[in-house]
Amino acid sequence: DLLERIGVATAQQVAATGVDWALAPALSVPESVRWGRVFEGYSEDVYTVTHLARSLIRGLQGVVRVSSNEASADGAQETPAPSGQRRLAGGRHLREPDDEGKDHRLLAPDEDKGSDEGFLGPAKVIATAKHWLAEGATMWGQDVGNTVASQKTLLYKHAKPYYPAIEEGVQTIMVAMGSVNGRRL
Repeated sequence: DLLERIGVATAQQVAATGVDWALAPALSVPESVRWGRVFEGYSEDVYTVTHLARSLIRGLQGVVRVSSNEASADGAQETPAPSGQRRLAGGRHLREPDDEGKDHRLLAPDEDKGSDEGFLGPAKVIATAKHWLAEGATMWGQDVGNTVASQKTLLYKHAKPYYPAIEEGVQTIMVAMGSVNGRRL
């Protein structure tokens, strides 16, 4: 889909600079146009936010492969660590450094041939799901403000996009600087 292709292009451009981390996607579900960062949110509809975030993460990082004892939508299977690499949790491998101590990038099992398609391959970058939690729902739209919401709203609206992001293997989650129900995150 379009956002996945945008993620691929973004990852290639960022990786070409030597940076391996993108501060995206924003998983905010904006509730007020007064919020100064409403442009960061995809939509006020949680399902739209969830779908678009999943697509962008796949484009930025590649597709996570699962172990052979887990179900996979595309039937991907885990493979043993190739020579010169160490196996890590989740089926990823850490390439051993070369003689100059370079190249500690995490590799997907299908990436031992240098494919740019693999999870966190050479032309991929780490994605950041942000801003946990409910940043787009602050009172009066105040940036770094306080969100007042029920536990149900927090769970089923504002936290909902994070579950698929984690399933897609998002590598970092950035916490919001505001408060939820009067408590700093």
